[in-house]
This record gives sequence, structure tokens and C-alpha cells, in this order.
Amino acid sequence: MATSALSKLVDKLLQHYGAPGPPPSTDPLELIIWENIAYLANDKRRAEAFVILKRTIGTRPEQILGAQHSAWQQSAKRAYFLM
Repeated sequence: MATSALSKLVDKLLQHYGAPGPPPSTDPLELIIWENIAYLANDKRRAEAFVILKRTIGTRPEQILGAQHSAWQQSAKRAYFLM
């Protein structure tokens, strides 16, 4: 059975970097928030900002829409100002 070029490439990446960890959430909206809460921040800072957001605001649409701007700032501050 022939192995495709993509399969070989994936194998090399797995050997070099190891298997990726689980995603931070299985909820599609939370994954979008995860990517945008701390754009270009490293994973540690992004995770800290996400935890703060979940604890202080929440991640459901009605919680997000009802949040004050200052609450959003507190969530993002962890990612950007402590880099």
C-alpha cells in the first residue's frame, strides 16, 4: 500500500513535534473566542485570557453581548500587557 506525500509529511511532523494536545474546547463559538481573545499572544497568555473571560463574562452569546467594555479589557489585558 503506497503512502501519500501528505501522509509522509504528517508522519514527519508528528515525529518532530509530537502529537498535538486536545483543543481548549469542543464548542465552536468558544474556539472562535479562543482564537480572537488574544490575537498573536502565545498559548499560555491566550489560555489565561480565556479563563478570565469565562470566569468574569462567560462565553455564551447573551453573556458576551451583555458584557461591559471594561470587562473585555480585563480579559485581554492578561494576554497583552504581561507578555
